[in-house]
Amino acid sequence: AAVVGVEWADRLWLLKIGYDERYGAVSPGMLLIEETLTHAVHRGLRSMEFLGESAPWTRRWTRVEHQVTMVRGYPHALVGATAFGVDAARWLVRRCARRGTDS
Repeated sequence: AAVVGVEWADRLWLLKIGYDERYGAVSPGMLLIEETLTHAVHRGLRSMEFLGESAPWTRRWTRVEHQVTMVRGYPHALVGATAFGVDAARWLVRRCARRGTDS
């Protein structure tokens, strides 16, 4: 299991969490989050921010949620237009998938 995070503004911001699914039955991700939370407490941090979308496994640790806004900039060139198109398509696919699970 691995976690990548940044300590900033008295918080630990978790950017990426991952584990080998072959070991999912022994919950390596949960054990890692527990140790990461212990680390944040020992450092005197105010919170640990999971980022991303709420999921059943994050609700084990907190029920408090707040919106985070991401701002992206794209260069005014073909490469920027291409990157914007790819990002917009990904956003649309995720939104459609969420709507499908809401019904």
